[in-house]
Amino acid sequence: MADSRTLEAIKYRNDYGPTLQIINQRKLPHETVFEPILGTADGWKAINEMRVRGAPAIAIVGVLSLVIEMHSKTFTTAQEVAAFVEEQLLYVHVCFASRYHYTRLYWGYRCWLSHGCCA
Repeated sequence: MADSRTLEAIKYRNDYGPTLQIINQRKLPHETVFEPILGTADGWKAINEMRVRGAPAIAIVGVLSLVIEMHSKTFTTAQEVAAFVEEQLLYVHVCFASRYHYTRLYWGYRCWLSHGCCA
C-alpha cells in the first residue's frame, strides 16, 4: 500500500474484478486526472496519446490492460489463453516496437511459450 502522501500514476485494483486507472500525464502538473483503462485498445490509445510516459509505465499499462480484458473472456483451454495473450501482446508490441521494456516483455513471453508452457 502506498503512503497516503504518494501519488500513484497507475492504480490497479482487484477487489471485485480488476480495474485499472492511469493519471493522464498530459494534464500534469495543473490537473490530476485519473482515467479508466478498459482493455488493450484503451491501453494502446493511452500510450499512443502519451497519457502514459516512460518505458516501465508503458509496459505495465500494456500488460495490465491485457489482464483487464482477459477478465471478461471465457477460455476453455490453456492454448486459447496463450493464443489470446499472444494476439493482444503482438497488437501492442507492433504499435510500440521501439519501447524497450515492452519489447522485452513480448519476446520473454514468446520464449516462455516456445518452451512448452501450454503443450
